[in-house]
Amino acid sequence: MEKKEKLKDKASIRFKMLKRKYAEMLNNALKESKVDKQLIPFLKKVNSLDKFFTASSCAGRIILLETTTSESKKESKFIFKKHGKVSFEEIFPKIRDFDAKDKYLWFKQEPFILHIGTDTLENAKKIITAMHKAGIKRGGIMVAQEGKYIIELLGTQSLSLLVKYKDFQICENCFRKQLQIANKKLERNYRRLKLFEKEFLKVS
Repeated sequence: MEKKEKLKDKASIRFKMLKRKYAEMLNNALKESKVDKQLIPFLKKVNSLDKFFTASSCAGRIILLETTTSESKKESKFIFKKHGKVSFEEIFPKIRDFDAKDKYLWFKQEPFILHIGTDTLENAKKIITAMHKAGIKRGGIMVAQEGKYIIELLGTQSLSLLVKYKDFQICENCFRKQLQIANKKLERNYRRLKLFEKEFLKVS
């Protein structure tokens, strides 16, 4: 019995330390305007709860990504990034002006990704329940230790295509259509995220 109590105390200390650590990280990110505006109210609500905290998160975005032909992550960089719908006029000039001599330029619409932490398996299951009720099909427990359960949730709305390389460049009309699709997918992504927020706050 004494051993169980010690383990319980150790788990409680671990969780409190993690919650403080991630709260500080979030506050710093907010000060530096590095948090997606769409997520700020929800992240604040989660972190105000006694038994939950948030780690890294992204609400979903549209990007242009430069990579080497080997597609090494270390050598890739953003040419354009926006966490919201994008107009043709603000993004296509970036494609047109890109020097694609020995680089790939990728157009991507990426879905939301959330990491939520909690203290017990029971509370982790509550997050999974909310995830299922919101219709999110990708996600699960990444870390499972007493006092440290991390759940990852991923949206499924995504799009990726090569738009420039050497003498190839996607035509304007083709890109307009792809951008329309990407914006619609991003809207669906945000709606699914809002639905999860609603379901999570019901069970937390």
